[in-house]
Amino acid sequence: MPAVSALVTLLLVPLVSYFYPADSYGKISVFISAGAILMSMLPLGMDSSFIRFYYEPPRGMTSSQLATLALLTSLLALGVVSISLIAFYEAVGNVLFETPELAPILALVIYAAAVVLFRICNTEARMDERVVDYSVQQILQTLITKVSFLLIAWVTTDFAPSVIFITVLMALASLGAAWRSRKHIFEKPRLDQERLVTLLKFGLPCVLSGVVAQANPSVGRMVMGFVGRWSDAGIVSLGVSLASCFNLFSQAFQTFWAPYVYRNYKSEQATIKKMHDYILLASIVLVVLVLVGQDVLYLLVGSEYESSRPYFMLLMLSPVFGLIAETTNYGIILEMKSGVAALIAFGAVCANALVTFALAPFLGGLAAGIGTCVGSSFNLIMSSVIGARYYKMVANPKRSILVCGAIVCICASNTVLFNAFVLRLALGVAILFGTTIVYRAHISSVRKFVCDWVANRDIR
Repeated sequence: MPAVSALVTLLLVPLVSYFYPADSYGKISVFISAGAILMSMLPLGMDSSFIRFYYEPPRGMTSSQLATLALLTSLLALGVVSISLIAFYEAVGNVLFETPELAPILALVIYAAAVVLFRICNTEARMDERVVDYSVQQILQTLITKVSFLLIAWVTTDFAPSVIFITVLMALASLGAAWRSRKHIFEKPRLDQERLVTLLKFGLPCVLSGVVAQANPSVGRMVMGFVGRWSDAGIVSLGVSLASCFNLFSQAFQTFWAPYVYRNYKSEQATIKKMHDYILLASIVLVVLVLVGQDVLYLLVGSEYESSRPYFMLLMLSPVFGLIAETTNYGIILEMKSGVAALIAFGAVCANALVTFALAPFLGGLAAGIGTCVGSSFNLIMSSVIGARYYKMVANPKRSILVCGAIVCICASNTVLFNAFVLRLALGVAILFGTTIVYRAHISSVRKFVCDWVANRDIR
């Protein structure tokens, strides 16, 4: 199912390049990013507490009560935020979308409420390991936020009608998900001061982490919009969408990894370390495949958006390094150091934004790629180093550094090799040869597992 979600993105998003002007698509992307940032802020960290304490809730509480508390907190915060947004809608609209209209701001408020509810439902399905529910919701969200507005493209490609249409669909999807999950997310919370302090102490610093996690992939397009380069914002947005083809693998992994770590970190540390190596191996192989096969991706893209090709692999470092960090940084959260995680995330997004803002006037969309590379690398390095102080998830740090460095070099090389297939192919073959040597034991283990699995199927 996660593969289907990534495939939908890969096949349908390029259609946007044929129907939507880059400036309109850029504004729509900023709207989606603003909604995602509000989604991270409104629960005041209670959504993160819901995840962290799902298997180990404070005494006397249940996971359903944690979900309800996150929803109630979000509603209260949304009330305050919506009053401010509506009261100053002209200024907000001009800053975000270069339009002083009220309709997009109202749509943003409703969209934020919808994605908060949807996130709680989706998170609950993930933690409860209801893979089908989780995956279907992921696919639905991908369709709504990335391609649904194509349905009205034959009527209009204007910004305001498009985001209103997205908002209506997201609200309907959220209500449907809430109805299906109602037995798991609605229960009157039993709170006292001790429980509330425990939840807030962990959750509040996570607000910054959540905002940054949502903002980091969007910094490039938001900075482009801020400096008035809406066409570049749209082109960067499509580059981010193409780069998300890596999620074909990462979404499938993340579906089960967090619940597994929280449930087994005390007893399965050796297995967790092995998983890091397998993720690194898979990551570098997939990055090489994208490097070599990018011509196929860009056959689907309109000519106005093709200028993202030199830097789209730098944009891909955000999901790639985000996935690798999933196998290195859990020590920070397991040790309840959410404030440290927030500072690292804040440093990463600041590095991304500063680099992008400084280079945008000279390099255009390429600045977003370089900023993403800097911010993602900073986040991976700092979270891995500090996480290892509390819980070691990496068996061979030197090998991991070597592989991550190779991934950065591969992505950076595409800025000059994007039109040179033979050179890309030669580089890809050389990298895969070196990877085979470095990970020969792991590859042998994978081959044995596959052979045993096939043999068992033949016996049945």
